[in-house]
Amino acid sequence: MPVDDGTPRLRASDLIVIRELAQAGELRPVIDRCYPLEKIAEAHRYVDGGHKRGNVIVTVAMPAEPPGERRHG
Repeated sequence: MPVDDGTPRLRASDLIVIRELAQAGELRPVIDRCYPLEKIAEAHRYVDGGHKRGNVIVTVAMPAEPPGERRHG
C-alpha cells in the first residue's frame, strides 16, 4: 500500500520546463525581506507570523580571506 508523505513529486520534464522558463527570463522571484544570518531568529519569527508575501532570504557574509589561504609575500 503506497503512502503519500505530502512531498511534491518532481519529474525530469517538470525541471526542464522550469529551467527553460528561467533561461528565458520568464520567472520572477518575489523577495519579501532579507535578513543577515545574525538575525535568523527574527527571520523565523517573521515567517512563522504568516505575513510574508514572498521569499525570505537569509544572507551569509563570506570572509574576506578564507582560513588557510593567506598569502605570504
